[in-house]
Amino acid sequence: MVKLSQMTTLQKAFCTLLVYAIVFSPWLYHKLELHGLWIVLVSPQTLFVFASLWIYTTSPNAIFDFGWKKPHRKFYIQAILSGACIFLSMYILHLLLANSSHGSALSSLTPSNIQLFMLIIYAPIAEEMFFRGILFQSLEKEYALSIAVILSSLLFMATHNGLFVGTFFLGLMTCYWTYQSRSIYPGIIFHAISNTFVLFAHHIAPNIGKISHIVFF
Repeated sequence: MVKLSQMTTLQKAFCTLLVYAIVFSPWLYHKLELHGLWIVLVSPQTLFVFASLWIYTTSPNAIFDFGWKKPHRKFYIQAILSGACIFLSMYILHLLLANSSHGSALSSLTPSNIQLFMLIIYAPIAEEMFFRGILFQSLEKEYALSIAVILSSLLFMATHNGLFVGTFFLGLMTCYWTYQSRSIYPGIIFHAISNTFVLFAHHIAPNIGKISHIVFF
């Protein structure tokens, strides 16, 4: 049996996913009634943060090898423009689904402060640290690039309460920027914009809910 000190980075990553599957399984996690800061503390994102820190501190690689380095500014621009395209395209789809050139009345966007923090700040950083900084780049060293991209994106999708096309697409896009820039920062920005879109879609473009089982996280 492999000891923790002898595990490779990839083995540690899969060990983390196994812990996720057990602790955050529907029959256990969904029975908890969490409120306030407990929503943040007892969350998959907190698991990914602590797992990432564990892997960072026990790995012979420098932290820059996990994507913590400044990329060229063009990657930031690409991430922001891609996020803007998502907002525009989904709003157009919202109007089309309304069966009217005017669409339907927009509902108010009233997320709680904790929801905003989780979706726009905490989740993008925690998940990019683990899934692109560690999992994707570890897979890339062991397997072909295409396998690393698809497998890490599928695993990322599987940790989002179901298999959804939107989450898989997010994984593909952030893998692309991580590979091209060797940094997780552009992916964090795009991830944050994408999560903001989730709020946008549910609260401002309610017609998108008609196809939520296809495109949503």
